[in-house]
Amino acid sequence: MVPLYSVQQGVVHSGYFDELPAKIGAYPNLVIPETEETPFTKRDVTGICDDPNMIQKWKDIVQPINTDNDLDGIVQGYRLFPANVACLTEPHEEVGVPADTAGKFDGMFEGEALLASDNVAGLDTGHTAFPLWKMITTDLFINKQFNIFGPFPMPPMTELICGHIAIFTKPNPEDPTKNVLDVHGTEVENAWGFVVNFLDWKKLKDKSNIYERFAGCNLEFQLSRKSGSTVGLDSEILAESPDMDQIDDANAISVETETMHGTWVNKVGRKIGWSPPWYSAAVAGVVLSSLLLGILTASTLVERQLHRNLLYKVMPRRAIAKLHRGQTVLDKFNLVTMFFSDIVGFTSMSGSMRPIQVMKMLNDLYMEFDKLVEKHQVYKVETIGDAYMVVGGAPGKSAFVLFICMSLCVQYEVSLS
Repeated sequence: MVPLYSVQQGVVHSGYFDELPAKIGAYPNLVIPETEETPFTKRDVTGICDDPNMIQKWKDIVQPINTDNDLDGIVQGYRLFPANVACLTEPHEEVGVPADTAGKFDGMFEGEALLASDNVAGLDTGHTAFPLWKMITTDLFINKQFNIFGPFPMPPMTELICGHIAIFTKPNPEDPTKNVLDVHGTEVENAWGFVVNFLDWKKLKDKSNIYERFAGCNLEFQLSRKSGSTVGLDSEILAESPDMDQIDDANAISVETETMHGTWVNKVGRKIGWSPPWYSAAVAGVVLSSLLLGILTASTLVERQLHRNLLYKVMPRRAIAKLHRGQTVLDKFNLVTMFFSDIVGFTSMSGSMRPIQVMKMLNDLYMEFDKLVEKHQVYKVETIGDAYMVVGGAPGKSAFVLFICMSLCVQYEVSLS
């Protein structure tokens, strides 16, 4: 719409075409009688719209805009409609329409292509009965909005899109007529006319490489207009990839976008679906790997805890903590008492007993000793065979170390008895 808007501003600010609506006049001035109340009502604009000076000025405005926007060959032409009457066309030429195409637009262009100048000149879009022109002028002047129509086939283009933009004049308090323009029975103040451009939609798509981009991602797509065809003349489908018929709602997503052309729906999908063939196997592999890793991690943690528990039985916790930090274990204690116990006659006693009996006797005895150690908060250093070693005052400090150890000795004697 930028080039079309630029042409509109060129018409407004150049002043070249200000008098054209007055020269054409209000309907039914210059109307060709045999075209009244037909789908193709025309005015006789001879001497007005075929003025070489006007044609050249129109060309001077249009050509630089097309070139500056790099749209040569894509925007095929522009047409000016002062008082809503087809007047100036750039390029100014006639192009024949094949017989199989003209029938679809019967009465719209009288057997000539859309860009043909001579036979289209004089078409009064504000009074023709053709539904398309009534829709376009109603959008422009009653609803006051842009109008875009297409794509539809019109040689030499296979996919043509037309853009329309209205031109309004500034209110003039000294003009009692207020530039009133009759649009299908509705009087619109300060309306001058409109401009239309003809865009080759196929060339624009080719230039954008839209098909190659989607194919490079292994995607199929369809770009369509949600509102469908306009008065049954243009296509609902704007663009689609060759294999789009293999896509359904199960393997596609749709995104809606609001445009000047209505709501566009872009549907994108993959023939093989969004999940690749290896997806299920990959999920199973991940689950299995996670389970195996969890088992290995749990096994490692259990083994570490067992190792830590064994260390706690051999050394004080404080000493182990220092070793973990890489520190040397060296503590000084002012008052320490060591206690050693030994079972008298153990060697001869164990010789007359079965091994299981020896183990049970030692286990029962030392379990009682362990209870006394825990009760008096002393530290058991070692148990080897029938020997039992306890330290008081280290690593835990106590002011009654000697008393505790003496009490422990007495209680051992009681336990043995």
